[in-house]
Amino acid sequence: MIGLTNLKISGPPPMAPKLNQRRALFVLEKIDEILHWERTTERERDTRFVGLGRYLCEVLAGQYWRVDNMKSFDEFLEKKFPESRRKAYYLMAIHEQLPREEFKREVKRHLTGKDTEASEMLYFRVYKSQLAVIEQAREMASLMLGGQKERDYCLEMICADFLAGTTLGEVNAEVFSASVRRLLEFLPRPERIELIHRLKETA
Repeated sequence: MIGLTNLKISGPPPMAPKLNQRRALFVLEKIDEILHWERTTERERDTRFVGLGRYLCEVLAGQYWRVDNMKSFDEFLEKKFPESRRKAYYLMAIHEQLPREEFKREVKRHLTGKDTEASEMLYFRVYKSQLAVIEQAREMASLMLGGQKERDYCLEMICADFLAGTTLGEVNAEVFSASVRRLLEFLPRPERIELIHRLKETA
């Protein structure tokens, strides 16, 4: 899982950082608030959980669990996540990945002088029985895009192809047009030009 190896501590335990009592109480209160928070839209919930991952990373780095007289971070997680500590580490891994992606974006902007498009991380669970179909579709999309394409491009290709060939009730011309344009962008330049000429002739 992404980033989990960075969260493991090996070797002798490091010296305990100076405990910031005020900040620790604030962060611990935020964690409790998020854990007890309910009744919201899915998007708001995802935003909250990303924040929870950030606060958990801070608890680990600052050893804020000492405020509650606990002996370790694992003991803290056992109390806050009695059902599964894996969820906590998963949220922390997501937070670690987000700063890395933001750093890459800033470096690319500095080197090229161009601001790259903002990105958003999507995460969802699938059953093992679904993986074969998903991976096969991704591999086929990658081949159609010339091979060695990132997963996000492959997923967009699959979704654009689906939208271009499927309608429910009335056709949404704007969505359909956007899907077709994205499919054209995925084509190599010679094939794209040839297809555009054919479409013009047909029109």
